[in-house]
Amino acid sequence: MTETAVDTTVPRKVQKPEAIVANWWKDLNDARKPRHLRNRPGNPFDSGDSAELRHCKTLDDIVLNSQAFHTLRQRLMGTSWARADILRLAVVVGVLSHVRFDAKGSLPQALGNKTKSDQASKEAVRLRFQRLIQHRTHDDVFRPMVRMLAYLEKEGVNVSSLAQDLYFWNDETRKQWAIKFYESLSSVGSK
Repeated sequence: MTETAVDTTVPRKVQKPEAIVANWWKDLNDARKPRHLRNRPGNPFDSGDSAELRHCKTLDDIVLNSQAFHTLRQRLMGTSWARADILRLAVVVGVLSHVRFDAKGSLPQALGNKTKSDQASKEAVRLRFQRLIQHRTHDDVFRPMVRMLAYLEKEGVNVSSLAQDLYFWNDETRKQWAIKFYESLSSVGSK
């Protein structure tokens, strides 16, 4: 009689790629703080990593010069994002390095809500948003997306949602962003 081995290992919880990216962003963002105020022990980043990313002007700069980019690539091994086009991940990394706060709302909603009191501001944001969603490639959307985040200043966006939208930037994403933006814009106008 032969004995069969019973697998007693506990299955490892598989994280969604956008959750891994959100944790990576938390580490990167935490590194901006002075050491005595940091909340994430074992954080592999320092403030220079975040600054280095924010100074990248192209996706190639991110891929070629950023240790933080390669750290995220390693963390994503074993997920559906591990073998994807490298520019997809580069745009996620580059844009998220400019996000200051994780929040509940998506970027299009935050932009629509930003225009609460000023009609001129509302029109400027609407025009910028229209130009932003005209960009079809990851390479083309990178800089305009960073400029839109700068417009939000100290307001946050949902990091996981933004990561997923950027990674899967396509016609459907652009349409969904337009719907969210204009719904948010019209709800601002009706308040």
